[in-house]
Amino acid sequence: MRVVNDQLGTKPVVIVHQPDSDTTTAFVTRLKGRTLRFEEADAHVSEMIDLETHSRWDPYGLCLSGPLRGIAS
Repeated sequence: MRVVNDQLGTKPVVIVHQPDSDTTTAFVTRLKGRTLRFEEADAHVSEMIDLETHSRWDPYGLCLSGPLRGIAS
């Protein structure tokens, strides 16, 4: 699994592993009072999609397109 939705204490987080670069990142997924859940958009995990708004995100927490475009977590 390359995208893991989890909790760190009381904060919802997503943990992302990119196999091509062997890089792992994580960020808080609570935005504007709602918790977002993510899935990978491609095999390289260069982008993810949140299941609530279907916006596309990079693995560092920046929304690239969709209703949340430009927001950084």
